[in-house]
Amino acid sequence: MENKERLVGTVSRGIRLPIIRQGDNLADIVTESVLKAAASEGFALRDRDVISITESIVARSQGNYCSVDDIAADVKAKLGGETIGVIFPILSRNRFAICLRGIAKGAKKVVLMLSYPSDEVGNHLVSLDQIDEAGVNPFSDVLTLEKYRELFGATVHEFTGVDYVDYYKELMESSGAEVEVIFANHPEAILKYADRILNCDIHTRARTKRILKKAGAKLVCGLEDIITTSINGSGYNERYGLLGSNKATEDKVKLFPRDCQGLVEAIQAELLENAGNVEVRNCRRTVVENFNMDWDWENDPLAVWCTCVGKHVDDSDNASYADFELEKPHPKYPRHVPVQLLTPMAADKSGARMDGTRGPRGYFGMSLGHVGTKSEWLSPTRLRVWPYVRPDYGFVTKESANRYKPKNNVGLVKAIDVGGTFTISHCYYGLNGIVLTSNRHFTLRNVDVWACRGLGVETRGAQKWWQLVNVNVRPKPGCRYPVTSTADAHHVVQSQGFGKMVGCEVTMHQDDHFNYHDRTQIAQTRGLRTVEVVNNRGVAYTLFAVGTEIGLKQEDFSDTGWTGRIVGIDGERITFDRDLPPQKGMLFVLVDKSYATENFMFKDCRFHGAPWSRGIVQGNNVTFDGCTFGPMIGTPLRFISCYTYTSWCEGIGCSNVVVRNCRFENCLAVPAGPDAPQILVSMQIPPDYWPLKFDPITHAAFAKEVADAVASGRKIPPAVDAISDILIERNTFVNPRGCLLSIENASRVTFRDNAVERTDVPWKPLPCAGKIQVKGGRDNAVPAN
Repeated sequence: MENKERLVGTVSRGIRLPIIRQGDNLADIVTESVLKAAASEGFALRDRDVISITESIVARSQGNYCSVDDIAADVKAKLGGETIGVIFPILSRNRFAICLRGIAKGAKKVVLMLSYPSDEVGNHLVSLDQIDEAGVNPFSDVLTLEKYRELFGATVHEFTGVDYVDYYKELMESSGAEVEVIFANHPEAILKYADRILNCDIHTRARTKRILKKAGAKLVCGLEDIITTSINGSGYNERYGLLGSNKATEDKVKLFPRDCQGLVEAIQAELLENAGNVEVRNCRRTVVENFNMDWDWENDPLAVWCTCVGKHVDDSDNASYADFELEKPHPKYPRHVPVQLLTPMAADKSGARMDGTRGPRGYFGMSLGHVGTKSEWLSPTRLRVWPYVRPDYGFVTKESANRYKPKNNVGLVKAIDVGGTFTISHCYYGLNGIVLTSNRHFTLRNVDVWACRGLGVETRGAQKWWQLVNVNVRPKPGCRYPVTSTADAHHVVQSQGFGKMVGCEVTMHQDDHFNYHDRTQIAQTRGLRTVEVVNNRGVAYTLFAVGTEIGLKQEDFSDTGWTGRIVGIDGERITFDRDLPPQKGMLFVLVDKSYATENFMFKDCRFHGAPWSRGIVQGNNVTFDGCTFGPMIGTPLRFISCYTYTSWCEGIGCSNVVVRNCRFENCLAVPAGPDAPQILVSMQIPPDYWPLKFDPITHAAFAKEVADAVASGRKIPPAVDAISDILIERNTFVNPRGCLLSIENASRVTFRDNAVERTDVPWKPLPCAGKIQVKGGRDNAVPAN
């Protein structure tokens, strides 16, 4: 291949965005606009590319504004409201004039000291030639307004035609202040006129403050000290105050945006969706082995150990909080840190709290950059947390907006145990650890993921004939990490099957110990060959493309037998190459026939220690042999398929499964409802299965159709053959809190030759402990156990 010399350096492109308004999700808008531009113009996004966003649209989307009256109130509170010196402002109607109106309203008298011949950014009051002709030494001479007019007369800006001396003087007088104007370039000059000073220079502000304080100023503030907190509900910037502000209206300024790091990380996360720290892609007959992955805990902890040292319960909206003492000083103090999860843990930090109660776990939303719930530092080791209260700082993901509710706030704080051990997690999901994409005949061996942001191991694409051998998601030896992976330990988003997990250990992760599925999607007929996707996540969630072969299931998950190829995608509408079958309910389930997550073996693996974990299999031809589950909080095994109206649509069904010679030890399926099964076999579809009821359906017409169906009491009995032919034999269940097995809408499930052991445990078994539960289905059997 010819080795071409690189002849083009940096390329800059301007991306057209829609008009940005307050409350807009800028991360989504920027990501979508950049990706659409790349597709339209045919350029690729590469590593180390830079996406730049003006501070203006960030502040606008945040609604970070304050008024003249807000400025006046803060100036009066901080500088006393009597005579103040205002020195070294820039000459700008856009950048400073509105701020000056607010400053003047907050004082009885303002002594305005202007630098000359120009301000710090080069806007001239007079020219250097005029200074020379007048015989003035700008480094030492202090001019009154009368002397200035005598020497230079009426002077106007070269380009704007504005006499800024008169303009600023009249502006302040119209705001109610007595005004005196002087001209000088050494800060100490102002102290003959006032001892409370507001220095308005930008680049030299620290030096100016130092000189004034040394010279005896009673009080010195900079623009960065004004509007650092909200005044009567205004916006603010705790770091820059009025610095970087800009005129928005005749009475308001737009402040410099806050907490931009969260927005940057959110855009990065969306552009790198499902990316990982290590990715192995399109390899054939390859072994990757013998390495460890860890996180920089000292500088950027994923989570922290802490103890609840007090709480305040208040029935007023969003007024309840709890205080947590951290194990050691936080490296990011005093900056805001995201609080996305609050999880009760065992006092000895060995894993989940195993007392048989659900515990006060708080989930405040996920995604890189998402700020989570409101918090405030009390010291380097103490953090106050207001659960389910939306912060007035930082980036909040659109999907999390409905989590912020007063009843959630007070309810969780009431349940929190003072003295209990907790983890506070700064991220839930993220960039992922190891990503395996479309490899064949592939082995990952002797690898420890000690800690990573996101999924520990993710498998996707046309991955086929692969195995994980001694691949562990567990803390570094000798360390008691609060988390390992901040999401699932192993997640298969799609594959072509034939995989193994052999001799693997998983513990201290933040979500499922494994989840094997394919992505599906729900849609409604819009023509003879056209459907419209109605799930909130849209077509993009599915990875469908023109040419993809699609199969259709009815809303009860029964198979139509129809397949067709996509010939067009227009927004959320998909067109096929052949006529659609009749839609018998509200929707079709679309299945990508290119993938089939099936044919898997789990051998001699151990899954334990997690505070909220499940093993989810949503595929066919699966064997578990000699594995150990527990201790853990969560359902050890779930053989399911599901779809929702708002979020995930996963699984093509689940059949031909064997669970043999496994041990389920102290597995508390606390979040799985009153039955708390060790193994769940279920076809789960709305309206009975709707895990995100707080997320509204965004498709208006579909939302109304669903609401009408729910109001009428309409039920959709799932097709029982979608989950079928499951054998569970020769397993041992130690201290099951609830059912051994719950069968819901499944067929041909056999449970035989299994044993139950009881030891002393600190929790009370449920009435259904050790029993089998069947809710719908057929041809299920429970012979001798």
